Amino acid sequence: MGKERVVLKAHQGAALAVAFAPDGGRLLSAGKDRAVRLWDPESLEKTGEFNGHSSAVHTLTFDASGRYLASGSANAVRIWEYPGGELKKELSGESIVAFGPTDHHLGTIAAPSQTANKPVSGEAAPGAQVTLWDARDLSVLRRFEHVDRRHQSLAFAPNGAVLFIGGSGPIHRVSLPEGTLEGIQLGHQIGVSHIVPSPKGSVLASTGTDGTLYFWTVVGGDRVHSISMDVSSGPGGFPLAFGPDGRTVVVGCGSQTRLYNAPDGFLRKTLVTGAEVHDVAISPDGRRVANACGDGDVRIFELS
Repeated sequence: MGKERVVLKAHQGAALAVAFAPDGGRLLSAGKDRAVRLWDPESLEKTGEFNGHSSAVHTLTFDASGRYLASGSANAVRIWEYPGGELKKELSGESIVAFGPTDHHLGTIAAPSQTANKPVSGEAAPGAQVTLWDARDLSVLRRFEHVDRRHQSLAFAPNGAVLFIGGSGPIHRVSLPEGTLEGIQLGHQIGVSHIVPSPKGSVLASTGTDGTLYFWTVVGGDRVHSISMDVSSGPGGFPLAFGPDGRTVVVGCGSQTRLYNAPDGFLRKTLVTGAEVHDVAISPDGRRVANACGDGDVRIFELS
């Protein structure tokens, strides 16, 4: 289990994001060289490239239909038609992005420079605005400016009824479409860097810069299990992804990728990448794990 299949020389500078297309037909990567690249996961040949960002690209995410790809950088989110690469819209000043489970919603967090507040020394800029968009025409539905002193991550519940906003420690639950704050989930001690719901819809996973992995119930936000990881080994974010079965979670931890059972947290396997892991993704068939690494490579492991 976990045999390394290939190392793609994907980017000049660090590879920061990786994603499989929903149909499994392409592997995508992005990085400090500002490019989004498409790869054939079987032949491992590059099949396309999307350009236009003016800074490093750190986020890649698909909408539920697989027709649109969103890429996020430090100063803009770009929405592309997939696989053709036509630019549908650039959301200038936005940085972090997540699609909802239907074509109704898109969420973004503004780039730090867009906030009127100045950052505290050694911290991310506080108060970055969260915006809820209509994903069909990209009109603004609602803005959230003071949910937390820092907004660092976001995700939608699988039924689209809740927007989760990761803050300076809490995870905030916002009811949709009303946009009202329904509660908070307490656990992380510092920033919540990643929030990912299970594709099966019942479990939510989150990681923070405090080096913890939490499992929560989607409904109610109850804490199910928590795992402490080695803070010194991580790049600060501990990227994570669910497998298609909803029972496997992969977490990037320094130069390793760890496979855990969800939600009991049993550590099944540790994959050694040899370079700092900035992002992880599991193929739609659950057979492969891709890692975006700090040396510019994308490392792919075969799972049995």
